[in-house]
Amino acid sequence: MTEDKPLYKTSIHRDENGQFAPKEYGQKKIRSMMLSDHAWDSLKKLADSKGVSRTDIIEEFTRQQNSEQQTVLKALNNFIEMERQSYGSNAAQKGKEFSINARTWDAFRKFLKLAEISPWELGLDE
Repeated sequence: MTEDKPLYKTSIHRDENGQFAPKEYGQKKIRSMMLSDHAWDSLKKLADSKGVSRTDIIEEFTRQQNSEQQTVLKALNNFIEMERQSYGSNAAQKGKEFSINARTWDAFRKFLKLAEISPWELGLDE
């Protein structure tokens, strides 16, 4: 299992005024929200385990949500590259150039296009 690393730098250090040092994600403003005791306690446990604040956990969560589309696109492109690397091992493929424009790739191209321009149709970035 890989180590869970945050998407941005966090700092538990305080400045000379006792305030937390600025984070990579910029200035924050005071907001309010209502949470159940369970959610509040869960945020605290997760924050303590990572050595950050509840706010940092929420900031990280929102950034991870925005990267869903990027994760899917990266996986799709990795798959294409794997196919490209293995192309030619089949006797029918000898002497031919790899292309995803072949008819057998029609559904895949449709999926790739949706992931790129309409991710919400795939349930991404909702």
